[in-house]
Amino acid sequence: MPDHYGVYPQDIENPVMRHTVPLIFTGGALAEAPRRISRLGSQADIAATLLSALGIDHKAFPFSRDMLAADAAQYAFFSEPGVAGLSTPEGSYVYNCDADAVILDTCLPADSSQVALAAHALLQKLYNYMQEL
Repeated sequence: MPDHYGVYPQDIENPVMRHTVPLIFTGGALAEAPRRISRLGSQADIAATLLSALGIDHKAFPFSRDMLAADAAQYAFFSEPGVAGLSTPEGSYVYNCDADAVILDTCLPADSSQVALAAHALLQKLYNYMQEL
């Protein structure tokens, strides 16, 4: 998995595109033939995905989920200083915390408030978790 700032030109202004990177599993240990799985996920999800594939409990990683699980919610959360974003199958929402402003919202109006609420909730939950460490 490449770093999100290393695979694209520096002048990409769309934060969703800047954080879109491939994750490739390869090697002789793969039991199935090559295939492409298009799923939304975040870097944090790599831990649970790999541990689950190895049959190892991943509860120690509360912000990680097995991206290959059939019932896994499809979303990708990302943050950088002052910015938080959430991409779902319904669209993407990016919020500038410093400016208290939405900088990108590609969701349908009916989905926008739910995606926005989820993005803010994930960021708050992450901050709360980090304060408790």
